[in-house]
Amino acid sequence: MRELLTSEVFLTVDERRVRPKSPAELVVGMVRSLGIETDASGLPVLMTRMGQTLFDPPNVAGWPGSAWINSSTLLERINFANRVATDRKSFNPQADLAKVGGTSPREIVDYFIDLLLDRNTTPSERQVLYDRARDFLNTGNADAAARAVVYLVLSSPDYQLV
Repeated sequence: MRELLTSEVFLTVDERRVRPKSPAELVVGMVRSLGIETDASGLPVLMTRMGQTLFDPPNVAGWPGSAWINSSTLLERINFANRVATDRKSFNPQADLAKVGGTSPREIVDYFIDLLLDRNTTPSERQVLYDRARDFLNTGNADAAARAVVYLVLSSPDYQLV
């Protein structure tokens, strides 16, 4: 089993980020990656609005993989990313950034890209995030900078794919 799961086939770039995350993968991934404390009571309804009613697939084959991304489900995904990034009760980016010891634009962006995208971004995408973080840091608001970066990463096309 170890040999199979550590095979180069699982590590090739061509096999990563090729299909949309299901609502369950998206929601649970966000919650776990960011260490959000929740009783999960509202999450099944949210997943249903994203197109996946847990334990109730449309047929025995399960859910069609292409159903996750359309105009209404994409809006639900983006709205959820916004709720996660702006929730001051459940998400504290400053605690995460304290682990890496800094709040420069580069440290904020690099930390959350490493955490949420496995370092998988282009230099131009990183630059957009650096610039956005710098805009907030220029006003003296490191918390807002981190939340903006998290929101932009969670709502990015790269984060929508597994």
